[in-house]
Amino acid sequence: MEPSPAPAGRAAQLLLDIARCPVAQQCLKGAASACSTIVATQPADRFHLPEPWNGDLERAPILFLSSNPSIGPAERYPLSDWDNARIADFFTHRFGGAREPWTTDGLHPLLLNGSYDGPVSFWASVCARAAELLPDGQGPRPGVDYAISEAVHCKSAGELGVEEALEECGRRYLWRTVEMSGSKLVVVLGRLAAHAVRGVFGLSSDSSLAEQLVGGQARWFAFLPHPGAHVPAHTFAACLPDELPRLKDIVRASLKEH
Repeated sequence: MEPSPAPAGRAAQLLLDIARCPVAQQCLKGAASACSTIVATQPADRFHLPEPWNGDLERAPILFLSSNPSIGPAERYPLSDWDNARIADFFTHRFGGAREPWTTDGLHPLLLNGSYDGPVSFWASVCARAAELLPDGQGPRPGVDYAISEAVHCKSAGELGVEEALEECGRRYLWRTVEMSGSKLVVVLGRLAAHAVRGVFGLSSDSSLAEQLVGGQARWFAFLPHPGAHVPAHTFAACLPDELPRLKDIVRASLKEH
């Protein structure tokens, strides 16, 4: 496939800044960093690029933030030799509308052998949480009704290396990602993501729902357990029952704007 023109715009530049993170590249060359542990979880010759986000960040009315992306070594996923246009196409249109069919149903990732893997449980959980927030009978459409990003963008299994990299990665990219987002609602999933978000945005450590001005817009941050956490419930209805009507109103207002 011939490369297409490189993407333009502030969001495209941020996407590429993260995907080609200079700290990760320095770690691959042996430099010591807070990110060394997480980068070293992958082989240097098949290093999966840091994952900026998945979906239409600038327009999706909901943004989910978790700790870091897990890794599937057999997935067809951007490497350093991919051109910038293909990288941007992958992350912006991973769940649909891409030049290449990266997933099916927003749940099944494309593998190197051309087949599709089973559903990603994290993606399925996020989709279910989005369904709680959207008006009855609407969506959710992965990548359109919601986008997904992380506090730490490098991949690893079992969140290995995330705690060490949290401050460095959050300082570089977290504010910029939320600022670039078109969402007024940021759903923060899990302890590590919550720690990063509270630090970067100056939010109270005991708030389950908080408002902060980011990029000239009021953003609401709602905190839920990580889908993989061993807790009795992960849903808005169970964890934030009193706040859920307000969250649905925020999403409804965002949908009208878009």
